[in-house]
Amino acid sequence: ARCVVKNNRFCIKGNAECVEPVYICSNTTDNSRCFLFFIEKGELKLFADSTGCRVVGTPLNNLYSSIKDTITLYVAGLEEIEHHYYSKELDEQQLACLSARGLMLQERLVNYLRNVTRENIHTPLGLYLLVVYNELFTTVELRELSRIVPPYIINGCNIPFYKTLTTIIEERNKE
Repeated sequence: ARCVVKNNRFCIKGNAECVEPVYICSNTTDNSRCFLFFIEKGELKLFADSTGCRVVGTPLNNLYSSIKDTITLYVAGLEEIEHHYYSKELDEQQLACLSARGLMLQERLVNYLRNVTRENIHTPLGLYLLVVYNELFTTVELRELSRIVPPYIINGCNIPFYKTLTTIIEERNKE
């Protein structure tokens, strides 16, 4: 669907047959950006500006927004550590301490992403996360998780992520 934004508003109406991942794209003279969200029953609220897009109002979109917020917090913490690491003259002990804090934060982020993916693998969002963060999982883990994706997601609506996941697994098996 296409629409025009007038007075910072737009409306698209329709019926959600099933949960489906879609992208909303903004084309301006400066740039073009696309953002993923999920069509599902309910009233979606979309907030977009030059920094990004947030879609809320339905369970999967609320969860996805929360996950993105958490990732943003971790990344901000890592960027702060990196900034201190390179912007100040530090002795070896201070550098080692910053490195340890950075590693700990990275490990927490990886654990968070692995856990949130596993906890939601029964949803299109969980499958999407598994595809995006597949490198955080072994091939055995990917196969195990792919087996528990519900059939309605594999065969339902326009959810391309399962095919992408099987391609990833096939490519890894060739290595």
